[in-house]
Amino acid sequence: MLIVPQDFLSYHRWALQQRCYLTDVYNASICTAAFAALPACLEPAAQLAYMDRTLMRRVAARDACALVTPDIEGRDLQNVERKCDGTVEDCYSATVHVGAFMNLASTKTMLGVPQHLNWTFSSMEVFQEFFAMADRRVRSAAFAHMCSCRAVRTRPAYLLYRPLLEAGYRLLHYVGKLDANCAWPGVLSTLRLLPSPCQSTFNDAPDLPWPGHAVAVHAVASTSDEHGQKSAGAFTLVLMDHAGHFVTHD
Repeated sequence: MLIVPQDFLSYHRWALQQRCYLTDVYNASICTAAFAALPACLEPAAQLAYMDRTLMRRVAARDACALVTPDIEGRDLQNVERKCDGTVEDCYSATVHVGAFMNLASTKTMLGVPQHLNWTFSSMEVFQEFFAMADRRVRSAAFAHMCSCRAVRTRPAYLLYRPLLEAGYRLLHYVGKLDANCAWPGVLSTLRLLPSPCQSTFNDAPDLPWPGHAVAVHAVASTSDEHGQKSAGAFTLVLMDHAGHFVTHD
């Protein structure tokens, strides 16, 4: 199962569609400035980063595209309907409790972890190492560094999809409509444009409602097993109306 897979270009092509039109994350003035910065991100910076994957090109793409998706203080991009102040402590308090539990002496003993080692939910030091290599784009909070789809790499790791599919792996994509971090239109664009054995079939497949839920399923090669139970097929997108970035959490 994969959650919000996107390539660097699709992320930036569709981020403003989600934040300006499909949700209320950005106001009119922010959208105007962001759209003005978009061509410089997509055309020279990002395209050159793909063609010439040197550190200099990746850094240029990172910095040019940062102007397209500014942070909004006090909003949770992971789920635009969540009422919180935008911090991990307020929006996702379970992460605080997880940290406390993982660092209990009894937990470390049970897991066989030396007592002097501490579990850390997110690390600014680790983030800065990735950011310096233009593997990640910066955000204001340490939590966002860990979970952000702005962590989309300028290195095209999405090209690993094809060998996975050719090897027979089945891929299920869980995506939430309320995610303004990794906009679902960008995910759909990535999957439609992805060169793979499933590309044409996926693009021609209809959206199917999931009975009893506000969910649409876009599937390739849906099949039934020997007991008559239908499977999701080899390459499937599940779009959840009432979920955000953390689909199973919501």
